[in-house]
Amino acid sequence: LLSGQTHVAMADRSRRLTPLAVEYIEEVASSPDLEQAVGGISAQHLLAKVQAVYGELGGRSAQALADAVADLARECVTLPEWVDRDFEEEQGAGGEFCWAFGPAAAEAVAAASAAVAGLSEPGLLPDGEAVGADLVLDVLETFGRDLDCLAPYIYGGLCRAESQKVCKADGAGSEGLPTPLQRVRRSLKAVAAWTLAAVGRSMGYEQLSPLVLWELGGRDALWVLVLAHGALTAEVLSGNPFEPPAVVVLTDRK
Repeated sequence: LLSGQTHVAMADRSRRLTPLAVEYIEEVASSPDLEQAVGGISAQHLLAKVQAVYGELGGRSAQALADAVADLARECVTLPEWVDRDFEEEQGAGGEFCWAFGPAAAEAVAAASAAVAGLSEPGLLPDGEAVGADLVLDVLETFGRDLDCLAPYIYGGLCRAESQKVCKADGAGSEGLPTPLQRVRRSLKAVAAWTLAAVGRSMGYEQLSPLVLWELGGRDALWVLVLAHGALTAEVLSGNPFEPPAVVVLTDRK
């Protein structure tokens, strides 16, 4: 549980993107879906990183907050490394590079992308101060390197999800909830959208040129295509705690 002091600090900044995304990561980390995929120890470790960010949101150090968000984002991006082999084999029937790590891991990576993008917003620190652009770019650079390792799986997962969307009726699952494949598709698109948003917010959207996108994608044409496609086709979901800023991203991308 959060301390009373942190609760007060969080209340003032509760509508900011980073704390909203972190709250969502906490929800995912506490879910049976993630525990089934990565095990209880890895889920608890992720929750510890969440608590570290909460603690820094109640402080005054931009460096400490940036470091805590960077650590949390890395923990989310590396979740696939901890997925149980039996679970991965069950999920990965679609091919070698399909997303075989479950929808909860995809949702955690998407929320981590949003948490990084939110660091550029003013008001995360006391007196309405913002984390400096240099710190945000450092976090983004580290996050981008980690995300590069997932690029083939994100690409494969999106290809599989999009092909099944075309071949099958894309209706909701039981009790009107999205199916696991829908959750994966929407989350992987959100990874792309929030990653581009993080770059645009930190350096200015007017600087988000084709050359910057090319460098962001590691000069990998398929990865650049995935980023652009995901951002342009991102889906806003009701029930996501960071949905209001997602609407901003969908407007910004025009």
